[in-house]
Formats: sequence, structure tokens, C-alpha cells
Amino acid sequence: MPSRFTAQSGKGVLLVALALVATLLVPSVYTWAVKPQIDPDKGSEKLLDDKATLAYFQRMEPVGHPRPLGIAPVPDSLAGKPLPLITKRDGLLWTGAGYVNPKNPNALKDVPEDLRGTVVHKAPVGKGFGLSDGVGIIQISKAALSSRPWDEIEGEIRRLGGRILTTIPERGVIVAGDHKAMASLVLASFVEASMPYPEAAKLSADIGRIPLINKARASRIDFDLNVRTWYGFDVSGALADVQKIVGKDRASLDVDGLTIKATATTQEAAIASADRSTIDLGLPVSPSRIGALVYHNHQGGKRNC
Repeated sequence: MPSRFTAQSGKGVLLVALALVATLLVPSVYTWAVKPQIDPDKGSEKLLDDKATLAYFQRMEPVGHPRPLGIAPVPDSLAGKPLPLITKRDGLLWTGAGYVNPKNPNALKDVPEDLRGTVVHKAPVGKGFGLSDGVGIIQISKAALSSRPWDEIEGEIRRLGGRILTTIPERGVIVAGDHKAMASLVLASFVEASMPYPEAAKLSADIGRIPLINKARASRIDFDLNVRTWYGFDVSGALADVQKIVGKDRASLDVDGLTIKATATTQEAAIASADRSTIDLGLPVSPSRIGALVYHNHQGGKRNC
């Protein structure tokens, strides 16, 4: 039989526990009691007109502050350009700047001149723009693909001094090479068309457009960017190049050893995109940006990635 002291102690502990439970339950019960009740018989349109309900559920909605006008390096005419129908993409090359017909001299008319890439080696008549030194796009002809195995074409690209970075629709190959290699590739028999890799393809259309939760950051006219390089290029060399453009204290290598974190203005971002080693310049993924994207999309904003 427990002692009187033990029984009283146990009774006291029980009372304290009940008091704690009551303390925890009261706020929840109150919140439940004051929460606007949703009538299941109401239609969705009526619910949207219920100001009390909307006020309750929008308490946690982030507020996105717009960026200053005119700071986006990618123009609106390009960022908002619709994609062609799948049935109308035959012969078009996919780039980050959209689908491009490399044989059409006006294919890049919506792209600012300083973001089109520089042609160093002109292509033969009817075979596109030509190539620049560094990185470019070649389109393999259908005839070559139907008459020769891909391994043979790939081997010839390498023999000419080119290095394959990746492939893109349709029949496109992004290649890297020096002056001699690009001069040879632009004239290769298996190449149907060629074009420089445009700087606009590297710049995310989100830059300068996505609202930010932090008002001070949103009002700035520069951007925090993640800069990545093509596989096989010297990241430390690319970092040095970017630091020359934006300043040594405004660019550094991320902990992954592959990504360059930089703060750049509109003009600096465009110049950095011209570096042949860079593959893209995009916005870093951060809580403030994620929240702003939620706000932007909820408000009917249009993202262009």
C-alpha cells in the first residue's frame, strides 16, 4: 500500500498534467471556434467571394515586391515568345532563347544584337549563320544520319578538333573547339546548318522579372546569380573571368566547387554570358525566391524559364 506522501505526490502530478493539457487545448479550441466555417453547400464561386474565408487562408500568403522596370537582360519580346506547335518544329534547333531555324537569316530578330553570338566562320550559302570560336551549334543533316552511324559522325567531329558538349532537338549538336576546329566544322559535309551559341540562350528569363519577398533586395538593380560552366571547362578560369567583369568581391565559387555565385548588373550579366565557358546564368534557389514564385503564380503571373 502506497504511503500517504506518495499518493498525494501522484495526485499533484496528475493535476499538473491535466492543467498542461487544458493549456494546450484552449488555444486550439479557440482557433477552431473563430475560424470561418465553410458551408459545403456553397459553390466554389461563392467561396471566393467569402471575404472572411479568404482573409483566413491568405494570412500566410507571401508579399512579392516587383523588380525595377527595364533591368531584365532578356527582352520581353523574347521572354514572352510562345513556343511553336510540336507539329511545326521540324528542322528547328532548341536553344535557351527558343526554337530557331538556323537557315533563316531573321531567326534571331527578337534577340538583342549583343546577345546573338559572334560569327567568326561564315557558313556556305544556305547553311545557316556560321560558327564562332569557342562554342557553337551544328545541325547534322538527315542524309548523313540515315547513311552513316552516329558513332562515325561523332568520330569525325573529334578528328576535326571539336568536342561534343551535348545534343539538342532537332539534330543539333553543341560543340566546342578552337579557331581551326570551328573553321573545319562549319564546312563539314555532314553539317546541314550552323550557328553561334547565343548569349541569350544562357540567360534565364526570370532574371529581373520574378518579384522578391525582401523589399530591399527587390529594389536593387543588380542580381544574385548562379553561373555554371560547360563540362570540361576550367571553372577557376571562368571564375577569374567573371570576377574581372563584376569585381573580385562580387563573385566566388560555391561549396560544390562547380557553381560561381555572382552579383551582377544587367550589362555585367550580358558580358558574362559571352564567356565561352559559361552554359547558363540563372537565379539561385532561395526561400525568398520560392515564396515570390508562389505569389507570382498565384497572382496569375507568367513564368518563362
